[in-house]
Amino acid sequence: RLDSVDFALTDKSLIPMGFGASNSVAGAGAWAYVSGRILSPAPNLVRVVNRDAVVFATGLESSFRVSDARGLAFSSDGKRMFIAGRYPETLLIVSIMADGQNAPGLSLVRGVALPDGPNEVRTIPRQGRGDLVAVTCTSPGSVALYDDDVGDLVTVVSAVGIQPFGL
Repeated sequence: RLDSVDFALTDKSLIPMGFGASNSVAGAGAWAYVSGRILSPAPNLVRVVNRDAVVFATGLESSFRVSDARGLAFSSDGKRMFIAGRYPETLLIVSIMADGQNAPGLSLVRGVALPDGPNEVRTIPRQGRGDLVAVTCTSPGSVALYDDDVGDLVTVVSAVGIQPFGL
């Protein structure tokens, strides 16, 4: 949290999120979703935080074990979240139950195997159809495309560069 006049960073600017590393953040409404790593003593695949410093762990790591969550993105209708996970390399498809008042509930829909080294995730909306989800995969130099209507990867575009990262 920063003062909009001088942007001075103080101890009060930071919201403590507890133990564990984080990687990416995406916002939806009053909540920010933070991907993380499953490290002891507090594994947190995804934490959710708001401006009032309310922080909670979603418990997704108990539904599907990946040791490192990377990029995340929301579906165009805001009802799903797509998370790139490593070890095993997986695209996690998560349902979001949100009423705008309370903390959102998350539940795992499925995990889809990805090429090695997934990093960033972006949603590509399609009129009248489910979203496409693009995922960069650094090790093979590819971009994987997941079709939410199909529920699986539909193609992997190879040779897009050496270790593609951002989208």
